[in-house]
Amino acid sequence: MQKEFTKDFELFVSSIFDITYHEIVDLYYTVKYKEARGIYSIKKANGNTEDLLVEYPAGDLILRMTPNAAAYFPEWLESNHMDGMDVESFFGMKYQIEKED
Repeated sequence: MQKEFTKDFELFVSSIFDITYHEIVDLYYTVKYKEARGIYSIKKANGNTEDLLVEYPAGDLILRMTPNAAAYFPEWLESNHMDGMDVESFFGMKYQIEKED
């Protein structure tokens, strides 16, 4: 299966089937620190560019980001998939809820 590239944050995140809070946090850290974490990989795009490619191995899409988009992505993820919380608060809340269940 050949993967497609997208620059659309929401399209990429929503393409990850049944995403868990662990996977959201791993995605946040993968992009913020530009190093693979959990199930995600990140690398520099080919050619004369500073763009980054983030891949979820089981997905159909690869997220392509400019350096400016990559710098904004963690903030976007907090606003759109972490209930507006910072990553540590989000993880702590979700972990506590999971632990109580």
